Amino acid sequence: MKRLLSLLVVLFACCAALRAQVVIISDNLFQSRMSEIKATVLDSLSNEPVNFASVYVVPSKDTTITNFTLTDAKGEAKLDEVPFGSYVFHVEMMGYKPFVRERYFRDRQVDMGTIRLQVDEQFLEAAVVTGVGNPIVIKQDTIEFNASSFRVGANAMLKDLLLRMPGMEITEDGKVKFNGEEIDKLTVGGRTFFFGDQSTALNNLPAAVVDGNVYRVLARYFGIPTPVGTTAAKKEFTELANRLLPPDNPAAFNQGMMDFGATCCTPVNPACLTCPLQPSCQAFKTGRVELLPVKKEASKPVERHL
Repeated sequence: MKRLLSLLVVLFACCAALRAQVVIISDNLFQSRMSEIKATVLDSLSNEPVNFASVYVVPSKDTTITNFTLTDAKGEAKLDEVPFGSYVFHVEMMGYKPFVRERYFRDRQVDMGTIRLQVDEQFLEAAVVTGVGNPIVIKQDTIEFNASSFRVGANAMLKDLLLRMPGMEITEDGKVKFNGEEIDKLTVGGRTFFFGDQSTALNNLPAAVVDGNVYRVLARYFGIPTPVGTTAAKKEFTELANRLLPPDNPAAFNQGMMDFGATCCTPVNPACLTCPLQPSCQAFKTGRVELLPVKKEASKPVERHL
């Protein structure tokens, strides 16, 4: 594993170094193409506000949440800085049927109006609401965040991931708070942190980036048959990427993985014959390069007889 990790780090660092430099002249153009989306969530029977409901958007034909928030005590929610484009708008709360609408956002101010959630009579406590996976699950005094639901950049550390999560804040002295309450420990990937210096963990524990290119590289190299686009795949691939991530150079690894998948381990006609990982690639050894990663099966149409 150490030999593999060293080879991956060197390879991906080289890929990252070859990237062209991008210079942003002004960010005013990008700011003018952002939407602010508002919505009010109520119970359909009582018309009472539903607080702590998950409100988020996912780009059409994707599974990664780009903007996320929770409703407040008035049932109101606001998503800031949503780039113009086509999205699937979600509102979810345990015990209610999910609200899902696809829409193209092209205005600076978007009001989704009042959304009345209907009670799910067949709701089971352990049910999974969507195929994307719940961004947040509240269990008594513990709040669980699905880290793979929040997008971070290639240079991201743990603090960058936490700041993407609603209600999280990091004070100037490095303390982590959720809704104003200080957190004394945090569990990431089965490991518990913050028994000592919180700021050290925040600034040094990296967050792995898992996009379509990373899925493909990992699925082929390790021969993973789990269908991508499923909750199980998100958990499995994110945990694997975090185990491989070198703490001393996470940025090069993340960027290199994405570049390697985009230039060498491509979806069609990958460069297997010149790939430096070919000798230990499970997909190449078993002749399954074109079969991996496994795609999630589309739902079968239901026949209706009138």
